[in-house]
This record gives sequence, C-alpha cells and structure tokens, in this order.
Amino acid sequence: MGSIFRLLIISLSLGLFSSSLAQLDSLGRLGANNNRPVPLPVDQAFHYFLSATDAGNYRLDFQLQPEHYLYRHAFAFKWRPESTGELSVLEFTLPEGLAKTDQFFGAVEVYYDELQVQLQLPASSAGGELLIEYQGCADWGFCYPPQQDIIDLAL
Repeated sequence: MGSIFRLLIISLSLGLFSSSLAQLDSLGRLGANNNRPVPLPVDQAFHYFLSATDAGNYRLDFQLQPEHYLYRHAFAFKWRPESTGELSVLEFTLPEGLAKTDQFFGAVEVYYDELQVQLQLPASSAGGELLIEYQGCADWGFCYPPQQDIIDLAL
C-alpha cells in the first residue's frame, strides 16, 4: 500500500495525473462532482447541416466532435410529402467508413470527424418533411440513443 501511495504522490507532483484531468475537463467531459465523463448534448456531438446541391438533390454534412463516431448501419432517411403525408424511404449515398470493434454492436463500420451524405428526393416533391435517423457513441464508452430529427422543407 505504501508504494502505491508514493507512486500516486510522485505522479501528482510531476503533474501527470492533473494534466490528464485538465485535458478531459477542457473537453467538457468531466462531471463537476464525480469526475466521471459527461456526454455532450447530441446536437453538439454530431452537428449537421443540410444544403441543396441541385433540383431534388441534397447534401447532409456532419461535423463530429473529437472521439465521437456515427454508425453506418444506423442511418435512414425518409420523406413525408405535404400532399399525401405518407412516409417513403429515400435513397442515399454514404462513403466508406472505418472498421471498428465496438463495445455495443461488435464489428461495425463508423465515421469520425466529418461525413457527407448524398440524398435524392422524389422529383414530384412540392414540400414536406425530411426524417433523419442516426446513432453514434463516444470513444470513452457512452452510446447515444438512436436519434430521429425532422427538417421541414418547402420546395
């Protein structure tokens, strides 16, 4: 027990332990009371924006926080036109991701840093809602629940 205590004192005096905590705290991931990581709000962890590229074609750009990733298998896009209100599945294109062995899903394909998704809406679309489904995690062991966002598009 004495040698462990001396090692801890030496580590603290060298600043190794405190600098590690400071790095985590600077990322906003340490809780104020218990020094456990705290997840970022999902819209900060996986920020995205939608832009029209040409008639009926859109690009969804994700900007991911460091040490956060999105699952390829969790993406889905649906369209609900104002005219019918019925959901239809949209075609989309994803780039190749990185292979990862994940503690939640095992062998998966994931995206870090940034991601561009290409979407195509039906040609007869006159306006409606785009439903975006995705899920991601933080490397330190927190998995966000599946997300479903709705964007109202007036075409």
